[in-house]
Amino acid sequence: MKSPAATSASSVLLLALAVVALAHVGRAAVALEKVVENPMYPRHCKDSSLNRYFADRTSWFISGQCLKRNCNFPHISTFSCASVSAEPPCTLVVDNTLRYPQCCPQVRCPSLETSNVDYNDI
Repeated sequence: MKSPAATSASSVLLLALAVVALAHVGRAAVALEKVVENPMYPRHCKDSSLNRYFADRTSWFISGQCLKRNCNFPHISTFSCASVSAEPPCTLVVDNTLRYPQCCPQVRCPSLETSNVDYNDI
């Protein structure tokens, strides 16, 4: 029979693995916007936030935002990070210097080697 400490450690490990697995399953949120064609820019998508036109089948990033946009005329697809969370001892790590999707929050958990829990008893 497992001790209460081993059962608790087992629960923490399983929760950490579940959080990591869920973070990898849902990595993106997607929004679709229909655009109106401008006769001066046929088959181009206008990104209103940048006040710029992008040719059909092109992608772009917006500085300071962790997202990617694609023009698939007559639509703009916006890909952004999925919502993720972490329970202790895990944490979320974000690097805003990277482009999407590398800038999305990543769940980091302490490695088994640095833990004080003896997982061999689990």
